[in-house]
Amino acid sequence: MVQATDSTLVTGPLRTCVGCRQRHVVTELFRLWLNPEGELQWGHAGPARGVWLCQDSLECWNRALRIGAITRALRRTPESTSLEAFVKAVEGSEGHTPRPS
Repeated sequence: MVQATDSTLVTGPLRTCVGCRQRHVVTELFRLWLNPEGELQWGHAGPARGVWLCQDSLECWNRALRIGAITRALRRTPESTSLEAFVKAVEGSEGHTPRPS
């Protein structure tokens, strides 16, 4: 359990955002993972190693890219085209997490 800012207890699985390094309930985060072809995928469910980032936080996304946290956590380098596509989707959504298509 985690103490929320409004003095209530929040229950559920906790994960750490690789951008801000803060722990959050999974409903406040989104997950990235690589498919077998090395393409970046996102959503809450997925196979293999994943990376968690704060939803609707462009700052966390930018910091994770700048410090190399995504590649380090995945232990693989994403295909540059899938990473570029995700960056464009994040930038085009005005900081809101893009929804998987």
